[in-house]
Amino acid sequence: MSKKLNRLFLIVKKENITFARSRKFIYLILALFALGILQIALIIAFNSGKSSLESFIYATYNTYVQFLPLALIPILSPSISGEKENKTWNFYKIHTFKNWEIILGKSIFYNISILISMGIVWILVAFISVIIFKDSRLHYSYILLVVLISLASISCIINFEIFISSLFSKTSIAGLSTVIGWISVTVINILVPRQLGKGYLTPFAKDSYQTHIVARLLSIPDYIFPFTHLQGQPIFREVTSALIYAFAISLFWVSLSLIFGRYSFSKIFKTNK
Repeated sequence: MSKKLNRLFLIVKKENITFARSRKFIYLILALFALGILQIALIIAFNSGKSSLESFIYATYNTYVQFLPLALIPILSPSISGEKENKTWNFYKIHTFKNWEIILGKSIFYNISILISMGIVWILVAFISVIIFKDSRLHYSYILLVVLISLASISCIINFEIFISSLFSKTSIAGLSTVIGWISVTVINILVPRQLGKGYLTPFAKDSYQTHIVARLLSIPDYIFPFTHLQGQPIFREVTSALIYAFAISLFWVSLSLIFGRYSFSKIFKTNK
């Protein structure tokens, strides 16, 4: 077990060095900054999010969770497909890594780096919002729960895009497929019957169960079907279920990456020995 963990750590370390030396680090900073600008523009345009601390936190949640999939495309689309397209898998061949180790190691790295970055963003948002809305009675624990649900949903986004990247050998195709996939799962989340999981399939969607829980935590009267029958502050079981659902779907995308990605890598290694 320790040997496998050391091998995963070696991949994570390699990704960290590559990430720091490449433009991806700059892309991530610019993406998060651009989403902050977008949030300000949306608040000004629709006059929402500036009436109270609760509405400001809710607007921040929706902006980052719903638009982050598009912002992360330049970073995550090449995560697997870039290795195939640029023929940069010699590092993995030298160390004889297994296919699942490569994919899982990349997933671990990108989850850690992006979630930490988003955690820093949330700290800045909380600091700014508390200064602006000094008279708010919103308990800090509610903000913490919103942040945790946000990070769980973003983890789902990361692993979904890594899965898409594992299917293709061209970064451009992976990027376009990510956009199509993002739209598709969002639409499916809306159209499927309630009995088949309507609202539960895409944690980062506007009409998801996670968004519904966040709205109730912040006492936002938002209409989110099919959860309109649930009112008032969510109980502990509802909050934990929102987190569990999000992480379960995130692990589902990791599983698909391990299943389909291993065959893609196998073909590459086989034809380039």
